[in-house]
Amino acid sequence: MSFFKNLGETVKDTASTIGAKSMDVLEIGKLKLQRNKLESVIKDKKFEIGDTVYEDHKRNAAPDADKLIKIFDEIQDIENQISELDEKIKQL
Repeated sequence: MSFFKNLGETVKDTASTIGAKSMDVLEIGKLKLQRNKLESVIKDKKFEIGDTVYEDHKRNAAPDADKLIKIFDEIQDIENQISELDEKIKQL
């Protein structure tokens, strides 16, 4: 009887471990998806920088430094969020 009891406990422990690992894999997938979305936002912000500079150039005007600094700060904030996500992924 103890053999079957031990076998049952082993199966139960294994199932719990697999369930926990599956949750980790799912959580990592969600975090990576968030990371990809943030990277896409950074690309959009970089295009915005280029458009701003080009439009100012077309008007023979100096680039709007305040507008550019605002975009740079937004990119830095997003990069910080990505770093936080990377840290969470490493912990899992």
